[in-house]
Amino acid sequence: MIHNGLTQTECEGHAMSGILAGSDTTASAVRAIVYSLLGTPHAYRKLKEEIKEVLAQREVPSPVPMRIAKEMPYLQVFDVPSVFRRTAR
Repeated sequence: MIHNGLTQTECEGHAMSGILAGSDTTASAVRAIVYSLLGTPHAYRKLKEEIKEVLAQREVPSPVPMRIAKEMPYLQVFDVPSVFRRTAR
């Protein structure tokens, strides 16, 4: 951003706004995860299989509790639980 004409102070202000906004940073994280999954169909299929397997093994409440999300290793690759943990605060 500095090389586009912003000062250091302006960059820090924008960064702080993004951090404090919360929902914008969460939306960005979710968007990045979805983009990554759509760009790698094999990863998307693997994640869907893992989720279907968990749902077939037991009844899962909505929203999915963190303890269940942490049991899904492929889901951990995309760090989805931490995104939603930050959202829940």
